[in-house]
Amino acid sequence: MDTNGSDVTSEMDGASPRKRPCLEHDSWRRQCRRTSWRAVVLDLDETTGNWGLASLAYKMFVHFAGDQPPVELFVKHYLEIGGARPHLKQMLQTLEQWKRDDRIDEVAVFTSASNAQGWVSYLVRCMEHYAGTGELIGRRIVREDAPLASSAKGTRTIKDLSIISPDRDSVVLVDDKPEYVLNGYVIGVPEYSQDVSIQALEEQMLKLLPEYSQDIQAVFAADREQYPPNNVDFTGDDALLNCLNVLTEIFAEPKQHQSIDFLDCSRTVSNESVSNQHSPGSNVLTHCRTEHSLRSSGRASEAWGCGPVEC
Repeated sequence: MDTNGSDVTSEMDGASPRKRPCLEHDSWRRQCRRTSWRAVVLDLDETTGNWGLASLAYKMFVHFAGDQPPVELFVKHYLEIGGARPHLKQMLQTLEQWKRDDRIDEVAVFTSASNAQGWVSYLVRCMEHYAGTGELIGRRIVREDAPLASSAKGTRTIKDLSIISPDRDSVVLVDDKPEYVLNGYVIGVPEYSQDVSIQALEEQMLKLLPEYSQDIQAVFAADREQYPPNNVDFTGDDALLNCLNVLTEIFAEPKQHQSIDFLDCSRTVSNESVSNQHSPGSNVLTHCRTEHSLRSSGRASEAWGCGPVEC
């Protein structure tokens, strides 16, 4: 799915919205921050969900309506029917609790998608609404913020995690393409490409924008022709649960009786978690592939190997 939308939206532009402040710190958190900044970073498309078709619908709505669609509309008619990856809600709720418990300092997004039309910021709000986590996600590093590099498959965004935290042992990215990461740890997940029915969302858009009904129908029809369904069922996918298992070990629960004065704010990873796969500038902790994802997707089997791996 092409997340850049169609020619319908090419003439739209605008500055990225101001990013939210990450956290309010008390005195001991400021002391901890000087030692390490503990962050969980999420990729978006094909990691936390299949967002390509949602991006197209969003950009059409903004183009025709001149405003963003209601968050509730996209949550109900896209995220809740397969757009969001299984267990995304549980993952975000767990990370929110970890922030409250001082196990991590920030949840951030690092994506190769553009935020020129506000798409990334809007999707973040949809994810937070879907999980009921409030303003959980702090910084959003997007295509405009990151360096690019040429690859065999075209130009790629290089995700330098030092933008998030100067301590590479305290920042972990969850991504379906871990080979394009520098200065931190990566948990690789299989590409999530669940087919999502756009019918209900399309009907709602036609009701809200009846004067553009022919244009909306034409764009969705062209997209269906260009990107036919893959007929792969990802409802049994548990990659994000496996990620949580790995993250639980990295960001251990603080000892209840340990004095703040002696609290070690650095984070290390045990030998059991770290695989022998290393790329320049980053450490791939593990690939959270599962028997289900390997069996269901030939592309996943080819990319991640032939057998299940426990995370």
